[in-house]
Amino acid sequence: MSRARDLADLGGSADAGGLTGRNLIINGAMQVAQRGTSVTGYTDGSGQTYVADRWKIQEYGAPAAQYTITQNDIASENIPFSKSLKFACTATETSSSYLFRTRYDIEGQDCQILQYGTSDAKDVTLSFWVKSNLTGVISGFLYNYANNKIIGWEASITSADTWERKTVTIPPDSNTVFDDNTTGLSMAFTFSSDSSWSSSWSTTSWQTYANTNHTSPSNINLGSSTSNYLELTGIQLEVGDTATPFEHRSYGNELARCQRYYWAAQKLNQVDGNIGGIAMAYGANSVYWPIIFPTTMRTTPSVASGGTWRTRQNNLYTFTAAFGYQQSGISGVILSQGATGNAAASVFWVEPNDGTAFLNFDAEL
Repeated sequence: MSRARDLADLGGSADAGGLTGRNLIINGAMQVAQRGTSVTGYTDGSGQTYVADRWKIQEYGAPAAQYTITQNDIASENIPFSKSLKFACTATETSSSYLFRTRYDIEGQDCQILQYGTSDAKDVTLSFWVKSNLTGVISGFLYNYANNKIIGWEASITSADTWERKTVTIPPDSNTVFDDNTTGLSMAFTFSSDSSWSSSWSTTSWQTYANTNHTSPSNINLGSSTSNYLELTGIQLEVGDTATPFEHRSYGNELARCQRYYWAAQKLNQVDGNIGGIAMAYGANSVYWPIIFPTTMRTTPSVASGGTWRTRQNNLYTFTAAFGYQQSGISGVILSQGATGNAAASVFWVEPNDGTAFLNFDAEL
């Protein structure tokens, strides 16, 4: 086969969405939502939350606006994606101090390809699909944790209620060496903010991080009306100054990538053995349940558990958040105290007792 044919085939593969590993973003197609598919009444005091995995939803200041955030089904719409992350305003912004955004953190070792800190530091290109009733500027930033530097980006929504693909190229920060498994870069989309977040905005140069360089002065205000909504999907961040077609990955592949950072081993309202395992009674009043994670997690995770669980003998247990013994990113042990009716060293099956049971492991950046 000729070299020309090789290159032609390579170009065709890229056009078809091939050449895996281009996208630095996990779950850019919003397929995975382990924590749940919606959040309602999100506002001041709600704290950081998630709908689609890896996409942090954040507010700062003292916002009054409220939002419903959903993993939206767009399979019938004429773009090559089945899901989006949708933000809908349900109460308008009346405060003078507010910032509403979604943020994605990239692990440092996945940023090494950018060669920041060398004379060969690379541009990155952000591409995404957006749909909103609003037209105007949508903006965000790229933040370098290792160097405490930030640079903004802008794109324009030109047609209301229409899916549009946007691309923007961001120059490199040449003075950084990333740590491997901590946050390397953060990338954000801003949906509304007061003017204090934009007074030193720049899309052309990296600046020392400050609250004043987070967003464009011209950014849309999603909180201005309860008719407002905005949807995102197909988000890709890749090396170079050219946007290539979105790198589609299978749901199973994306789920495994997400589980490096968060594993919803058992969700609320899922019974029927969504997770089961073998536990051992250490004594009459304590149970140890070893857990093997489906993939190696980024670091030793925190664990949250609740509700009641049952054994084959139908004894009920409330599992605590204690996490001991094999403290690693590979496995751990859940400790339950207050259990009764089991002889020491007896072994039994454990599973959710009802829809109140949950078990989550968190190693997010």
